[in-house]
Amino acid sequence: MAAQSTYFSLAQGTGRVLLGCALLCLLFFAGGCNRTPEVENDFQLAEVAYEHKEIADAEMHYERFLRKNQENEKRWYVWQRLLDIALNFRQEKRVAHSYLEIMLEEFASDPLRKRIIQIQLADVAASLKEYTRAITLWELLVAEPQTPAEEKAAAYISLSGAYLRRLDFTLATEALELCLELPVKLATKVECQYELATAEALTDNLPKAEKTLEALISMPEINEEHLVLGLFALADVYEQQEKFAKAKALYESIRDTYPNQQVIAMRIQDLEKKGKK
Repeated sequence: MAAQSTYFSLAQGTGRVLLGCALLCLLFFAGGCNRTPEVENDFQLAEVAYEHKEIADAEMHYERFLRKNQENEKRWYVWQRLLDIALNFRQEKRVAHSYLEIMLEEFASDPLRKRIIQIQLADVAASLKEYTRAITLWELLVAEPQTPAEEKAAAYISLSGAYLRRLDFTLATEALELCLELPVKLATKVECQYELATAEALTDNLPKAEKTLEALISMPEINEEHLVLGLFALADVYEQQEKFAKAKALYESIRDTYPNQQVIAMRIQDLEKKGKK
């Protein structure tokens, strides 16, 4: 009898346990807990959202990852993702500019990453017409001994353009002359030479621009694009100096290769109408 009583007690206890489990399961499912537990962290969620072009979600998770992980090695990668979203998906240059200023401070002790940020920030600042900030960054780049020659050349070319916008013609030409002194590949040197001739022409130093352009079109292995542009610029310089025969001959030589053939036809027609053959 005692054994039977014990049996029923155990059965009742077991029943209560099972009932309790059943009630917990009901509460679990009723509360939406039947979903797969979220084991992914913000970085993984951001990556999945980015791959599916769910940009708002990706941006949210990347930003949250940065807030929660102040020392994580993935921070550089995440910042680049956010820049990509700001520039290529949202076309929000102001947001990208803000990101880059924060990054410049964060990675100040990493020379390579700092240089990459400076280049990106200078380009974004210039596109926003913040030329003073862009010029400062490019000047820092060319002054840094560790900056590779090709990157210095690109900075000098960009500097020249910014100086020209400020009508500082002397600094513009000086930047390009320094560019030509760098040990860079031929294509880069050609670009520096072409930009220098353009700057010289804008300053009305036509004889010097003529000399620079004649040197440009004589450079070995000059590519077709720079050759055609150089010939057009030289023809224009000749025309401004009233060397009309030389100008017309050069316009004729690029009639079929210049990107805008209508412009060439009009230049030739204009010379012919005025009897400047």
